[in-house]
Amino acid sequence: MAELNLSRATTVGLTDIPDFIVESMALDVANADGSETFVYFDKVQENYGYYFNHPQVASPINALCTWAFGQGYTTPDPEMAVILPKIDGNGKETFGSIVWNQEAVMLMNGDSFTEIILSDINFSPLVVCFCII
Repeated sequence: MAELNLSRATTVGLTDIPDFIVESMALDVANADGSETFVYFDKVQENYGYYFNHPQVASPINALCTWAFGQGYTTPDPEMAVILPKIDGNGKETFGSIVWNQEAVMLMNGDSFTEIILSDINFSPLVVCFCII
């Protein structure tokens, strides 16, 4: 039981506590040496099997994603409000459906990745002239 009488309180010297030093680590990069990172998800096929064959697994994931991303989004600045509706995926995917899918895959497998493909960039052809004299 705790001692509630302050007149009986004592102090402890903090000089007897040894120093504890922790080695620093780079937390923002997967490999600090710059080498390529490989990520393996061993149970992806099993997790997708549960998701597509068992409604007890798919229903909560779908409900959470719909609750979180089904109401649309707000942007802090007008520039972002113009950019986000122009992001599209395969076929008829919108920005909202891409984010919904990202969250569903993350909940199934633990992580999810997307690739940004810029399709509206016009590259000018490189003209090379060889002169034989």
